[in-house]
Amino acid sequence: TYTVPTMRPSKQQEVEERMEELSAAMQQEEGVKPTFASRAPGRVNLIGEHIDYMGFGVLPMAIDLDCLVACYFSKGPEESGSRVTIMHRDSSIHPSHRTSDISKQMEVGRGNEGWHNYVLAAIKGFLLYVDGAESKFSEINKLVLAIHGTVPQGGGLSSSSALTCSVIQALDKCCCTSASQSQMAEVAKLSERLIGVMGGGMDQAVSMLGRDGYAMYIQFDPLSAEPVQLPEGSVFVVANSLAESKKAEITSPYNIRVTECRLAAQLMVKSLGLNKDIVLLKDIATSSGKSWTECALVASDILPETCSIEDVAKITGEDVEVFATRVLGESLWAAVKPIASFRLRLRAKHVFEEAQRVIDLKEACESGAKLSSIGSLMNASHESCRDQYECSAPELETIRNILISSGALGCRLTGAGWGGCAVAITDEDHKAGLLTALQQQYYETRSSGNRLSTPAFVTQPGCGASITQYKD
Repeated sequence: TYTVPTMRPSKQQEVEERMEELSAAMQQEEGVKPTFASRAPGRVNLIGEHIDYMGFGVLPMAIDLDCLVACYFSKGPEESGSRVTIMHRDSSIHPSHRTSDISKQMEVGRGNEGWHNYVLAAIKGFLLYVDGAESKFSEINKLVLAIHGTVPQGGGLSSSSALTCSVIQALDKCCCTSASQSQMAEVAKLSERLIGVMGGGMDQAVSMLGRDGYAMYIQFDPLSAEPVQLPEGSVFVVANSLAESKKAEITSPYNIRVTECRLAAQLMVKSLGLNKDIVLLKDIATSSGKSWTECALVASDILPETCSIEDVAKITGEDVEVFATRVLGESLWAAVKPIASFRLRLRAKHVFEEAQRVIDLKEACESGAKLSSIGSLMNASHESCRDQYECSAPELETIRNILISSGALGCRLTGAGWGGCAVAITDEDHKAGLLTALQQQYYETRSSGNRLSTPAFVTQPGCGASITQYKD
């Protein structure tokens, strides 16, 4: 189960060096040595923004930036001190968290702030959603997790999912629950929902299932990952806008978009005479027999520009509390209840059209299309995200304009938007020029430009999650 995916020698060396740093930190702070390290990467989504939580396939790739969790555990006689210690390699900056209160009922999410909250959510999710986990975890008397990540927080490259996936993989190893990579991806998705991120599973899936040298076409229900060879000569530049994107806040624009799509789905279900239990826009296409392009046209015709939850409930003939709880769930409904109006038509139109662009880009890669064709699809995706989904930001627009004017063949926001990163496609001849333009025209003009050692970088598809044993 724990075979190490193919990792480039330079990356393997970097991981081993960080493993030693984590081991030294754990020995100094806790007096114990880790037995293995669990690694999970961040990701860049090439196309398919805001559609995974509506059931549609996406096309991301894992990257070399990752989260590494060194793990010590004991099943012997009970040891002194806290049962679980969550520590960071740089404990002077990120204080450790110790607790013995670990259970399915423990509080995570709102009111429990701190970087360790994602770790606690991963532990709780593991206990809730992995068969036999609670019993196996009860055998562990002491657990120490030492963590270090290279994915920038709030950068839209999925630092949270890299952390959650690496922790769940470590717990699976400790407890011998033998979950598959796909199962762990699903558990990681559900764990992040415990702290308010209503995502669809793309981030966790590519982190667990990524393959070195390939983008991954991720589909859901059931989860599958198909390697996609990117065009020869393609180079991807990732640029951090330095504007933090926060998805975990329950009233974040991200979760509001989830709400808008679910409301749009309910109106389309009613108009098309479909089963009212349908909540995903993809299922509308499947049940109606319409293509995604046809569904986009239907959405344009029948959906109002704006609508309240009360209006939608009235149209469906349900009590508003019953309707909202059924469609949104209790926590999301409680969070968005004060919002008077939601935009539906453009949100649904974006989702259906973006889903088709994913297929178009996948087919373009498989047919050996020119890089400019890939770039055109990425540009169309960004324009829809900006104009229909309204998830861009001034910083992202500035970044994109610099990249396009400096020779990028296409560029789009990635990682949900509202800050975070943009990704551009180019070739070997232009990559250095793009990085220079970003440094001179963007990062040097901002006082926070040195906050990240590499705010812009060239990336290639990396491998997915893995376990590495420490050598005796």
